[in-house]
Amino acid sequence: MDANATAADAWIATGLALLAARRLPEACTAFERAIETQPGCVTAHVNHAGILRQLGRPREALEASDRAIALAPDFAPAHCNRGLALNDLDRPLEAIQSYDRALALDPGFAAAHGNRGKALQALDRPDEALAAYQRVTSLQPDAAQAHLNASHTHLLLGEFERGWALYEWRKRLPSPLGSRYSGKRPWLGSPGIAGRTLLLHWEQGLGDTIQFSRYAKLAKARGARVILMVQRNLTRLMSTFDPDIEVCADALPPHDVDYHCPLMSLPLAFATRLDSIPAMIPYLFAEPVRVARWRERIKGPGFKIGINWQGNRQSPADRGRSFPLEWFRQIAELPQVRLISLQVGPGAEQLRTLPPGMSVESLGEDFDTGPDGFLDSAAVMQNLDLIITSDTALAHLAGALGCPTWLVLQHAADWRWLRERVDCPWYPDMRLFRQTQRGRWQEPFAAIHRELASRLGGK
Repeated sequence: MDANATAADAWIATGLALLAARRLPEACTAFERAIETQPGCVTAHVNHAGILRQLGRPREALEASDRAIALAPDFAPAHCNRGLALNDLDRPLEAIQSYDRALALDPGFAAAHGNRGKALQALDRPDEALAAYQRVTSLQPDAAQAHLNASHTHLLLGEFERGWALYEWRKRLPSPLGSRYSGKRPWLGSPGIAGRTLLLHWEQGLGDTIQFSRYAKLAKARGARVILMVQRNLTRLMSTFDPDIEVCADALPPHDVDYHCPLMSLPLAFATRLDSIPAMIPYLFAEPVRVARWRERIKGPGFKIGINWQGNRQSPADRGRSFPLEWFRQIAELPQVRLISLQVGPGAEQLRTLPPGMSVESLGEDFDTGPDGFLDSAAVMQNLDLIITSDTALAHLAGALGCPTWLVLQHAADWRWLRERVDCPWYPDMRLFRQTQRGRWQEPFAAIHRELASRLGGK
């Protein structure tokens, strides 16, 4: 055997072992060594491309995939990797072309079908996405990610019965969701819980906790003693939820419980349909003393609009949701309007580079600092005429408080906002402004400007 090939194989084996141990930078180096040793090794190039994606380097992953394809044009995994890199670069239409090439070479390539479905979903083609996911599960019936992706699509279409049932597949992912608490017996609607202690525990983001905590009151109505376990920084905010519901931090899980259920399984447990979404708004409340303090700080004339424009850019879920602060420029020019920033953390630096003539009020460096999240945000919201926000946890907070809220959504929005609706059954005081074309914020912001101009002109 060729000595270079033997050395390359050794580096590939090392890289795979490091990858399994989640030592990604070292795994990347190992595959680079394999390529240096044997430049024509397709396996090394394909694995290198995959690692580069996981390291958040999609452009380099695309280049690595192209090198692999140049060496082996008929190697389906190289085309699939190319599609993944293109999808990471927010080029889903081109990604589909790569997946189609992979599937032409290998029609039974389940991963390519699944990835193709995700790209179709990003293009707001839900029926085609469902067909792709169904192809995956016909090939691999236990493919948890494909079932979960299908659940998102069914929920987006308002097909709740099917969607909530499939959503349970998240618990069977390699890194399971909804499995934070494994003690005692799981509960999904039965048996009866009257006189029993039921632990409801968070599982995903802050916005998810805020949105689905509402179900705790339905459990209480069935006669249960309910304990709501949330992220530590939400405990103080969530303590306003219900005096009869105990709130605890996730670091302090209780032991004296009879049953438990993750928050995002509660819609299934309560057989939630589109026409039976529990929307008892408000169900969260700001601290009165804090509300009064912020009322004094932002007092004065004008139509006060709280704005938020950026979520967590490190999260894949934020792709396409955030937009630059400068999109509020035309709104800022309306007479009477006062734009007040609710942005905390990354994104707030845009306040220092506003376009000439644009004014946005900052609430200061002490706004929502400290270990407890959203306390100031909730209090400020109570003193505003309107909130306009991107799809972030702040939108859920405004909705749960019952504040008038306009939510600006990308074209293929998250499943919880449903499809092609301007209202939100989860939050009756919320109005949705959607992109009409992928990546174009002009239309929703023009619609917001028209609506505000009409409303303020009629004052």
